[in-house]
Amino acid sequence: MKLFRTLCLVGAACLTFAASAADKVVTVNVKINESISSADRGTKYDDPLAAALKEANAGEVVGGGNSVNKQGKIEWAGIDIEVTDVQKSIPLIKKKLVELGAPKGSTIEYRAGGKKVVDPVQ
Repeated sequence: MKLFRTLCLVGAACLTFAASAADKVVTVNVKINESISSADRGTKYDDPLAAALKEANAGEVVGGGNSVNKQGKIEWAGIDIEVTDVQKSIPLIKKKLVELGAPKGSTIEYRAGGKKVVDPVQ
């Protein structure tokens, strides 16, 4: 009986660990190699990407911004996304960005296994 109780406790601990690992939020940063205003970025990329992620229950867009040079020209646009399943979410994000016309040179950045991953969109 004591062995059975121990096995149950170990099993419960493993399930708890697996559930908390699955719920871990990973921040994904998308860098779009395009000079586009915040409003236009929202319409062209943020909103459709947010809808696709929500529909697939794969994450959510949580922010964004633009990189502006000293002359005030927008150099690239960024989108911040939170996901819980990188394996499911990254291919979806990539596919949607290609559909939306993200230009070559655009990247998806996140951390996996403690290392920074920079994945080209195309």
